[in-house]
Amino acid sequence: MQVRVYLNDWFYNMGIVGMIRILEHAKRKGEDISIVLGEDFLEIDDKTINNFHNYYFDYFYDEYVEKEYIKIKDRFNQLKLKLDVDTIKEIEKFLLETKLDDKAAKKGFESEAKELLDIIKKVKKNHDLNTLAILINKIESLLKENDVIEKYALDNIRSMMYDNFFWTNEFSSKRLI
Repeated sequence: MQVRVYLNDWFYNMGIVGMIRILEHAKRKGEDISIVLGEDFLEIDDKTINNFHNYYFDYFYDEYVEKEYIKIKDRFNQLKLKLDVDTIKEIEKFLLETKLDDKAAKKGFESEAKELLDIIKKVKKNHDLNTLAILINKIESLLKENDVIEKYALDNIRSMMYDNFFWTNEFSSKRLI
């Protein structure tokens, strides 16, 4: 059965535009979706509506989360290129900003996260490049774990939703005249 969604006020229409983006993204990924755009309506099949929640989260993951995760991986790859004793400070900053050890621990990699911190202490104390190489490998293996990637994804989506759907203090505290 075909379902028609008609244009309405601007706010409702923004939702329709978002829906079209999500459905077009699903089509590009190979989903069997038929979209008819009329002059004042969008027509889609009811099975598409039943699966819309899957398309919605796939869209958010692909469009926002994956790009952020790639930035983290690229930043780490830049760190790998500079393997010297001073790199440890940058690695500490990387771990602090990306919260890799915290995210890994929350996904069941507590011992690996603790080991990262122990290895950092050893590198700082002994200035050993071999131990630094071990640290790099441990970080790299954690960044490849699907559970850790999933944790980054969920945290990023949660953050985006919170930031976009709740007012900031500056906006909500302004007086309306």
